Amino acid sequence: MGSLLVNDTAVKECLEILNSGLKSKTPIEVSATLERLNSGLSKSLESRMHAFQTGACGLILDVLDDFVDVKSVVRSCLKALVTLSSQSNELNEKGIARQMNLLQEGTSAGNSRLVMRWMKRCCLKSEKNRQAIFEAGVTDRVKEILQKDTVTAGELSDLCSLLRALILDDDLTIDYGNSVQRTRDVAQETVIFVVPLLAKFIHKKKTVCEVLKTLTALLVRNDFCVKVEEIGGVSLVLQTTVVHPDDENLTCLVLRLIKRLAGNDYVKVRLVVEGAASLVVSAMRRMQVRGRKKVNRGSLVRSAKSIHWDDSRYHQSTSDDGFINSRNIALDANFTNDAETLKQMQHRKLHPPTHSG
Repeated sequence: MGSLLVNDTAVKECLEILNSGLKSKTPIEVSATLERLNSGLSKSLESRMHAFQTGACGLILDVLDDFVDVKSVVRSCLKALVTLSSQSNELNEKGIARQMNLLQEGTSAGNSRLVMRWMKRCCLKSEKNRQAIFEAGVTDRVKEILQKDTVTAGELSDLCSLLRALILDDDLTIDYGNSVQRTRDVAQETVIFVVPLLAKFIHKKKTVCEVLKTLTALLVRNDFCVKVEEIGGVSLVLQTTVVHPDDENLTCLVLRLIKRLAGNDYVKVRLVVEGAASLVVSAMRRMQVRGRKKVNRGSLVRSAKSIHWDDSRYHQSTSDDGFINSRNIALDANFTNDAETLKQMQHRKLHPPTHSG
């Protein structure tokens, strides 16, 4: 079809200005040119495709290198790179090196968030990008941000979104990716820092939702679930539903995380002791009254099943209260659409397995 038609000539003009005598220009001139470029890129796909095909990414990285100490220029460059990253499938070594440098201590919260968005978009593109970013040491940078006293709710939200993108395994062009190993390593390094921040930002609903989704994605092993419980994660997760009692989306995220945590028998006991059974019953009743969607009812029942156990070795440690509460989840909910599931739960309670020895 020939070259793409670009209705807005501002993008062409800005790229030409940046490409000619860059070092002779002042930071104010460069910043103004980049702002015009960002405005043009936001107008149409054709403009973004033209910019990408004419080497805009490499040019903007050069600008970033020359004006790395000027925050306004860095911010404008990052905005452009975030926009253009949707057109590129590959991330070169220069781009990765710049990402790692910009995530170091001293970068402003606003620019740090833009870097993480840029990295997230690169991770969403391909398994090659994800592995390259991981091997460059992104987990060390993430840990530094999580341990900052000045970390903001916005930074935590973007960081959690980046972590979920980093552990994806959806690239059909790769026969065997490294998602499992990345997830394990990221969880080992970050979970102990993410959970305490849930308490700090518990009143920030958007941030809480991002943390809950990220923990659910990262807890892929039993020892990770135990680690969350040991640092007070179970009570914090349940506390979020007290702070945000009427948010259905957040409640469903909590229930999914409960199901994941209950994969470990010890944590399952702690969940019931901390009141997870009552939470599930309460959520069932509220959603039943409000006539919520069946998918949410399914999440509720799956959470109920996950915290119901019938192993006799826990009888003495729970004084049988845990069993009564778990059974009541099934008996009190009275969801006709999940009758078969609830019937199975009751059967397991009434007919526990026998244990030899």
